Amino acid sequence: MIRWHNILIPVVTALLAAALVDVATWDQMKAGLLVALSVMAAGVLVRLARGLPFTSADHYEVDEVRRLTKAVEQIMRSLKLLILAVLLAMIVLVTAASVLEAFNRHMPAFCHWVGPALSGTIGLLLAYVCIRMWQVIRGDQELTSLQSKFIVRAVERKQAARFEDQIAPSEGNFKPPADYGKVVN
Repeated sequence: MIRWHNILIPVVTALLAAALVDVATWDQMKAGLLVALSVMAAGVLVRLARGLPFTSADHYEVDEVRRLTKAVEQIMRSLKLLILAVLLAMIVLVTAASVLEAFNRHMPAFCHWVGPALSGTIGLLLAYVCIRMWQVIRGDQELTSLQSKFIVRAVERKQAARFEDQIAPSEGNFKPPADYGKVVN
């Protein structure tokens, strides 16, 4: 299912950046933006290394494990896409001023649209990175909620089984006295 805000927000940001932000401004902000993007990339790599957020599946039912692994696989796909977007944004951010300068030197007639196009691309990529980062955070939050629910269910099942084990032997050992239920005069 396409989430239109995932497309609409970066496109609007790109149009605004193309119209309002010069490539020289992005070049001035490059150092801070690269640090922020590097921190995001480091966070993604740490999260990728975490893998499945549980070690023992003994207490889960098969359906629960399937739902958990499906959620983790979705998060991994989101993380891979996020790291690619971050790397692409870093590359475009680092090379934008050089590309614009090269166009200005060799093809000055095209420079009037190359600058806004590069600025819009940077705006689009940064907005897209922010949206993807938010989706990864939301996905991890949903995974934690799902895992918490399944852990509670597993403990409840374990407690119910323990209770059944305690009651079952006592029911079998009870024998009423031979004259139990006999009318006493």
